Amino acid sequence: LMCMSVLPPRSDPTAAPALWPSILEKGYMKLMGGYDFPGSNSSIDLHAIAGWIPEHIEIKGSSFEREKTWERVAEGFARGHCVLTLGTGVNPYITWEDVDFLSSHSYAVIDVKESDDGRILTILDTWVNPSHEKEFQEPRALQVPWLDVLNIFDGIYLSWDTSLWENQLTFHGMWKRKGQDETTIRHTSLRFAKRSPRVEEEILVLLTRHVTDSSRTLDYISLKVQLEDDMEGRSNFLDQTTIAAKGTYTNSTHVLVRTKVLSSMPSGVLSIFASHDGDGTEVGYTLSAYATSNFDISWDETPSSPPFTKKIEGILTSKNAGGNCTYPTFMANPQYHLQMHPERGSASTVGRSKAKVALILQTSRDTPVNISLVYSQGGRIDELVENELLASSGAYSYGMAQVRKDISRNSISNLFTQIISQFNAAGDSTVILSAFEPHHMGPYTLRVESSFPFDLRPIPQEGAGMYAKVVRGTWTRDNAGGGPTSERYSKNPIFEIDIPALTQFKIRLQLIRPFISTSLNITIFPASPDDALRRHITTSGAYNDAISGVATPQLSLAAGKYLAVPSTYNPGVEAGFQLLVYTSVAGIQVREKTLR
Repeated sequence: LMCMSVLPPRSDPTAAPALWPSILEKGYMKLMGGYDFPGSNSSIDLHAIAGWIPEHIEIKGSSFEREKTWERVAEGFARGHCVLTLGTGVNPYITWEDVDFLSSHSYAVIDVKESDDGRILTILDTWVNPSHEKEFQEPRALQVPWLDVLNIFDGIYLSWDTSLWENQLTFHGMWKRKGQDETTIRHTSLRFAKRSPRVEEEILVLLTRHVTDSSRTLDYISLKVQLEDDMEGRSNFLDQTTIAAKGTYTNSTHVLVRTKVLSSMPSGVLSIFASHDGDGTEVGYTLSAYATSNFDISWDETPSSPPFTKKIEGILTSKNAGGNCTYPTFMANPQYHLQMHPERGSASTVGRSKAKVALILQTSRDTPVNISLVYSQGGRIDELVENELLASSGAYSYGMAQVRKDISRNSISNLFTQIISQFNAAGDSTVILSAFEPHHMGPYTLRVESSFPFDLRPIPQEGAGMYAKVVRGTWTRDNAGGGPTSERYSKNPIFEIDIPALTQFKIRLQLIRPFISTSLNITIFPASPDDALRRHITTSGAYNDAISGVATPQLSLAAGKYLAVPSTYNPGVEAGFQLLVYTSVAGIQVREKTLR
């Protein structure tokens, strides 16, 4: 557009050409390293030149809202509040009617309108090839319907006039990386108060990465903004099986987050996490906050430091990366025993005070993670149950997950209160760290902050320190005998376990491919000369359809032979299964046998 504006319009041949757009453009491109770059992003350029607020909307993203986007774009353009371009993707073959679009290119939009003919965007196509060398052709304007725009282009690049937001704040900071693989995160808080409390409005936060070398393409940034009331661990249980649409990393220089403040919230605090991942040891950044005249906003310049903190570093490996709670391996995820203690020297305030607790998990930028806090006696959790979930970071988020909780000590009815009670077992809970998929592996850092003293200890995995053996089997049409009430119980697969010496013993039964409502049981019997199944020695208990399977308690077994019977509650269930056998001595033998 700048190059085109140098020449006067053909309709007015007496108008003098303008030189300043060309000079401004060439100066900006010199600053950005020259013209040798793939594609273009108009919102970044306009922010650098005019200071307008850049916003990138991914048309192909899962969070894209077609109707709301149209309303915002159409209203903003009609009022002169925004300008926009449309960006194509990497696909080299992009066509619409008889027009070929360039890949990785931005096209200017010069009109947005809705009429009886539908929703139309006027797109300027500057890449028109003349049929003759000396022939001059002006750029053509394409009238493209909105629905076709959504199919042709990958992104919408908006630039918003800053005068829409009367209250603006700016904060400059620096990401300083110490370790080679460290992702740096900076936490800032923004306080706000409404002058008209019953109005629902947005506060915008813009993160800008400072560019000192335009040839560097391995700097990634992320911006996560949350109302502190939304960080209190309240979470829909379905969030435990989804990935958050926001907070992902990008190699763009800008990230904009719009946070809606409901009419029911007259004041509050925005917690802002600006993250960087790249090879630079020191990278500057700027946070800009924008609010209407209805808000009073200010940076929190006196953040309180928690008196008690602990940092734990670990690694998700093939042995402990269990994935989310829909996987039977969820139980293998890193788990920690969190035990809260009464505030020192505050016996007079018992039952009246609150403990401020924060858990922050940090991983690599391409790993979506979650923190779950579960009511327990400090033991390992096999299955995530909704009514036992005390707090959660919500949907899995890339690079970082966090939970902040003000814990009351005087509400006995609240399960979470029981966790931090000063008395014995009631002060125990289990912290579960998980990545979304079992194949998500790599280092992680867990930081726990609290206003009360606490202990945090890793919980050993099931069978830790014991010998483990995995045996697979199958229930078929002939041997799927069901439970004892089916009268075909003895038809189930039976495994003989030969133990050479006194041992600690535990066995778990899991489906290889879990499916809904398949209740399982594993029972151990003493072997007998006639192979009869007499009084059992131990059992996993009532039939259970837990995804993690079922397990017997750990107990001592003397040397000898035993029979393990895996079964489903209903007969005729054909499925593959596995037995995880744990013993404290080596040399046990497990084999499937057929009873006479």
